[in-house]
Amino acid sequence: MGHGTLLRPNGGWAYASLMTGIAALTFGTIEAGKPSYWTDEAATILSATRSWGSLWPMLLHVDAVHGVYYMLVHIWISLVGMGSPAMLRLSSGLAVGAAAAVTVLIARELGWTIPWAIAGGLALAGLPRMFLAAANVRSEALSVACSTLIVVLWLRAEHLGGRRRWLFHALALGIGIWIFAFTVLLLPVEILGRTLQRHDRPASSRSGWRNLFLSQGLGVLLGLPLLLLAYLERGQIAFLSSRGELTAHTLFTTPWFGAVPLSMLAWAVILWGIFRTARSKDIGERFQTLMLSSWLVVPGTVLVLFSILSTPMYTARYIALSSPAAALLLVSGIRTFRTTRTRVLLSVLLVVFLLPVLALERTAISVHSRADWSSVASFFQRQARPGDTVIYDIWVRPSWSPRNVSRLYPELVPNIRDIGLRRSWHCAPGLWDEPRTLPETVRRIGSAQRIWTVVVNEQKIHGRNQHSEARLAEVLRRRGYRISERRQFPLDTIVLWTRTSDGMTR
Repeated sequence: MGHGTLLRPNGGWAYASLMTGIAALTFGTIEAGKPSYWTDEAATILSATRSWGSLWPMLLHVDAVHGVYYMLVHIWISLVGMGSPAMLRLSSGLAVGAAAAVTVLIARELGWTIPWAIAGGLALAGLPRMFLAAANVRSEALSVACSTLIVVLWLRAEHLGGRRRWLFHALALGIGIWIFAFTVLLLPVEILGRTLQRHDRPASSRSGWRNLFLSQGLGVLLGLPLLLLAYLERGQIAFLSSRGELTAHTLFTTPWFGAVPLSMLAWAVILWGIFRTARSKDIGERFQTLMLSSWLVVPGTVLVLFSILSTPMYTARYIALSSPAAALLLVSGIRTFRTTRTRVLLSVLLVVFLLPVLALERTAISVHSRADWSSVASFFQRQARPGDTVIYDIWVRPSWSPRNVSRLYPELVPNIRDIGLRRSWHCAPGLWDEPRTLPETVRRIGSAQRIWTVVVNEQKIHGRNQHSEARLAEVLRRRGYRISERRQFPLDTIVLWTRTSDGMTR
């Protein structure tokens, strides 16, 4: 490691870190309000808008792993309100900005110069995964910010020692676990990182190991209640076993780069950089490459092994905490090329491959599961009338229910009668609204003249009761309704049924 890593942060580094964070925040919030909310954001928003008295019992029943994050979003909503998706998502944009700022300081600890450190922070903000996280009301962005803070505090404690630094590292680790349980995957990264360092004095090495294990132990102890709740509620991620998450695309492309062409180019640069620097005679260069490589690879490897040998738990979002390592290794790979011209050409080529991916992430239809709820809400605002009746899909998982449109965009959906709702989410023990069965719903139609049905397209959902739209249509036709309007969106289909003049209620 270079001698510069042993110096305290000076004004130049503080300024570089701050400006990089502001730039990342500005970039990450571009068109952040444009994509539709999607299923996971619905879980966040519905949980965060509960009363405190309703939130606690729910967390003991489900989603305890996200409890602290839901509380933070609850406070954020009390400050900015629910009117603007862009303002609600700004909390994630701030987290990405903080992660980019701290990434600059990590690069400093690794002996980088200021310009290259800034490039590392900006590269993090430019990763498709982080650009997506900056416009997503989920804990992903905040967990990445926590991971950067944990790593930089660990590096400084390793370099400078001192009980206070190790205590700060333990506190950051405990907080990180409460934000995102899989933050514990940084523990083997730190242990491997310490193994890779050269220690000239055996006594110092032994005390360093002791300090590391004590700090990690305290951090895990602080986060232990959350880890126990996560274990008890592990059934929540059982659905991953049917998702086919362990593919080349989900392992190497989805976690960081979003698209295959960009992923192939980025991995070529990263692997080239690892090959060049791992053979370097400079001990500091070898350490930074091996440490960053372990940060990139170890969390995902642990999850894959658990998924194969025990409980399926791998999904690309869970290893977003390795994103700073991907960004720094990418910049490190560019840095290994000797000529400025080659570096510039390679950077331009990466940007050319990157821009279409980022543009796709800011379309109106969310890239997450093709969610179209904002479009459905806008359609209702234009076409529905107060007093109309609506029947939402009852054969789909609650997280996919089109009813979430009325919860996420209440200002756009007029006061229409929802006859399929048994119990509202804020009164239910779980996350979601509880629907009625189809016979119960049909009995509540009464003399309604206009009925809207909103059904998830069959081909979008696997393992559901097929032909749900046809079943609903059959019931309404028997009761004297006919189709007046039909509109199909990427995820949902909306149909307006009106009573015929000779329609009879049966």
